[in-house]
Amino acid sequence: MNYISKSILSEFKKNGFIYLPNFLTDDEVDKINKYRENIIVNEARDLYTISNKKLLSSKLNKSIKKIIGQKINKTNIVNLKTYADLIFYFIDNKILDKEIIDNSKDLEFDLHVAFSNTKATNYSHQCDILLNDFISQIFLKDELLNIYKALLNNEELLYWGESGFTYNKPPIRGWHSDDPINTMFKTNANTFQIRVAIYPDSVENTSGGLKLLSCSHRYNLPLQAFKNFVKYYLFREKNYKDTFKSIKLFQTQKNIFPSSRDIIIWDKRLMHSPWANMLKYFKFLNLSPQIEDCLPKKLFVSPSFPRSILSFDLGKESKDLDNYLKKWINIREDYKDYWKSREAFKKQDYLNFLNKKNIKFFEIKT
Repeated sequence: MNYISKSILSEFKKNGFIYLPNFLTDDEVDKINKYRENIIVNEARDLYTISNKKLLSSKLNKSIKKIIGQKINKTNIVNLKTYADLIFYFIDNKILDKEIIDNSKDLEFDLHVAFSNTKATNYSHQCDILLNDFISQIFLKDELLNIYKALLNNEELLYWGESGFTYNKPPIRGWHSDDPINTMFKTNANTFQIRVAIYPDSVENTSGGLKLLSCSHRYNLPLQAFKNFVKYYLFREKNYKDTFKSIKLFQTQKNIFPSSRDIIIWDKRLMHSPWANMLKYFKFLNLSPQIEDCLPKKLFVSPSFPRSILSFDLGKESKDLDNYLKKWINIREDYKDYWKSREAFKKQDYLNFLNKKNIKFFEIKT
């Protein structure tokens, strides 16, 4: 499988991710943005709510919070469709001065975070990226398809419908894995499933992007290895057998701040944070989310905004993927409605299209 260079493939096996800059054309990005924009417009959701409860729980600057608190109706709840509506509301009702908002990108973003309806920013129920004749042509073009096969070291791929996008979701901080069950019982197994992601609104040299902990898909840090050792030998938890043997003393952090044309692919077991802050100075430094949270905002570059993430997952038949599908994603209560929504996309011509690409569709039972 000589679809990608040996050095890139070796880098992926070692670190658990690859970064493909400028991989999409401007025309492809434009088509992707029109696709997701149509869904957002058609859904017409209330993406923002102004209420005293949201204000009090927000992390807005104390002085700004006090100004807003004095001028909004304490019992009234206002729902708004777009970010533009949100800003217009503050200016039109003379709650905040236009000049103050215009002169502070951080304030604009802080207002977005404070009054955003996080659940409404997820449009994954309304789309399936690979079961769409328009978008799948981009993400399953031969050049990319060959890369997926090389990373998974398999000619036949598996797709189970896990895909979607979020739009202007407030920052989520901290480390997590997209495959917690296999991460919990970590072994040194080769990659069996990947996540493919793009950030079509992203602008280079802005905060946002993605923070990755290299090697964490296959190796434990010493502390985690010790915890697993204790769980197996002292508490006799059989699932932790041998999970403490793969140890790497140092796992380096990597920040990626993509442009709209870039693609990032990672092993789903890899520990990562969906939001990375870029330092104004010493941009080469990659700090942990916990340290970033303790530092003043003025040390960081302003965030990328608006911000959308499109992603989908592919895998290959294996014991580990079976473990994920049947013991994790299939039994999650919060995914029950999601799997039911997939029915709207499973048209036979789309499934035939996947077949021609040598991608088998796996049916998730609900």
